[in-house]
Amino acid sequence: QKMRCHHGPLGRLRSALHGPQAARLWSSRGLYFLEDPKDRLPRLPRNFSDEFSEDFRTRPSRETSALVSLRRPVRSLFDVLRTRYPTKSFRVLRLLLEDMSESRVYTVVGVSSSVVLAVGAYEASLLLQEPCSWDGLCFMLRYSWENLFPSCIWSTKSAELVALAMQLDPDACLLHAEGTPEDARRLLHVQGAATTRSLVAGFTLITQLARLAVGSVTALGEHRNRVRMGKEPPPDTVPERVVRLCGEESQTTDVSLQRYGAHIFPVFEDPSKVRHLLRRHSRRATEPIYWHVKPHQYGHTWVWETFPLSETWLLPTSAGRWLFVMEADVTDSEDSLALGRHSGDFEFSEASIAFRLLSDRMRRALAAAPHTADLPFRPLRVVLGDSMQANYSGGGYRYTLRERVLVHNEADVLIDSRAAVILELVKWCARVLRRSKDDDQPLVKPGTTDKAGQDDEQPSVRPVRGRTLCFDTSEKDYFANLSSLMLAYGYQIIDIGDVPAEDKATPVPRIVYYRTTAETVNRVFSLARSKTIDLTRTCVVVDKEQGVKELQQLVDKSGHRFEIICTAHLFDELLHNVRVWSRMGYSPAAIQAELDMDFRGVLEMVHSITSAPMESAPGDTR
Repeated sequence: QKMRCHHGPLGRLRSALHGPQAARLWSSRGLYFLEDPKDRLPRLPRNFSDEFSEDFRTRPSRETSALVSLRRPVRSLFDVLRTRYPTKSFRVLRLLLEDMSESRVYTVVGVSSSVVLAVGAYEASLLLQEPCSWDGLCFMLRYSWENLFPSCIWSTKSAELVALAMQLDPDACLLHAEGTPEDARRLLHVQGAATTRSLVAGFTLITQLARLAVGSVTALGEHRNRVRMGKEPPPDTVPERVVRLCGEESQTTDVSLQRYGAHIFPVFEDPSKVRHLLRRHSRRATEPIYWHVKPHQYGHTWVWETFPLSETWLLPTSAGRWLFVMEADVTDSEDSLALGRHSGDFEFSEASIAFRLLSDRMRRALAAAPHTADLPFRPLRVVLGDSMQANYSGGGYRYTLRERVLVHNEADVLIDSRAAVILELVKWCARVLRRSKDDDQPLVKPGTTDKAGQDDEQPSVRPVRGRTLCFDTSEKDYFANLSSLMLAYGYQIIDIGDVPAEDKATPVPRIVYYRTTAETVNRVFSLARSKTIDLTRTCVVVDKEQGVKELQQLVDKSGHRFEIICTAHLFDELLHNVRVWSRMGYSPAAIQAELDMDFRGVLEMVHSITSAPMESAPGDTR
């Protein structure tokens, strides 16, 4: 059932879509899709490291060539040094200078220097024959200045040397000791003055040097603490950055930082959960790799006041425009097969608020600089999450994350994380059971009519012989969800207790996925040691890249390769594809339509599963 939408709340969709390809929106049983494009977008190679390289960057048109030249000027020696040592030297030196710029420090240095100069002038007057003459006054000033710094190390420049430097005759202007008591008393006063200025200058210098040493260590420690706590802004030396809102933690971002480095700048809520990222991607915690925002504070403007947005963050496109890419990971850390469940890690509402504030801040930053005031750019808001995630209005109206993106224009592109994982499982089932390439399409659509002519939300398909799979998991929700989804594709999911023991020739393919990656990996190792499964007919789903590395050890040890689906790798590849398509000039509507073409079958089945309980129990908001 299709319904073209031209009026009402769906009419606001036009403001969210860019380009001539974004024309219509249609609804199938409450599930919204963009109109199918005439041509599919090109398939992209898996060259993740080349996305931000010089060879990959598209050349802007002639209209923006002047802006490009202003944006990337010729680098000076200072720029080279600042790029080579962006945080370790300049930012620590800035903190040190701020600490040393206190008025108390200047007061101590000024008073001690004045005392040393005054004592030095008094000492010089004791050495002169005529201290009240013009030459005597000039000698006193010169002598006190020449002995200012030597006094710090208990040293003295001779009066004869100073007189010769001033082109004066030492025998004519200086007193000479003749062995009388008066000369002895005068020399004792001279030595006492020298001792006094040495004491004052020496202790003052030692104190300030010690303060400087302690301040250097303190400044370095303060800088590292700011980096650990996510309060230190990144240096403006890396072109083409992507802001990614991650909530408390994000396994996908860990993979992205390994592939793209500083071009991905995440925003986290809990510094204690991202310390492993600092150990992996920041050299001795001196390079800022993330920004910290506390939960429920994304709407405060002061949170983003020191966030250093500039034209260097923009990504060029083949159409001559620039993109300010903002991504939001609203998936749970390890919960890839839960359908329609509300995210407990990061709220999409907060991501929507951050999108708006960051876009406004980028516009103000570009307008403040004369060479970027007319820079043509647009924000690209990408969301990774479960599109069937339910939200409720005050009156009880239920709407999904997909409706918020497509209808209410709170983002530009939505990547369904659940559909991506399920589609990979369906493809693996087709490969391991040697089915045709059309097996990634469901055998029935949701809402089919049974023999009695009644419309049923759940698919009424019987599994085909030879399409039995074992799902090894400890979560009841995962088992029920995957069983319903695979049934639509003609696959029967059985529990580990229902696996026939006598089937040795063709063992039942097995999917292993537990609540955490550690449990999943441990289960696979246990099954491998007991030799109760065929690893070549096993698919393991993990959420962390660490699980992939541990399972690779098992592959190397056993010599049998098995399927490993890492959701972090899968999600990062999808985000990469969206960025590349955008830089190739495709509109967000065309990209969303391309993703919907790939995930439509899975989305319809997930929608039928998640919406059925809500229709039968409208008061239940779980």
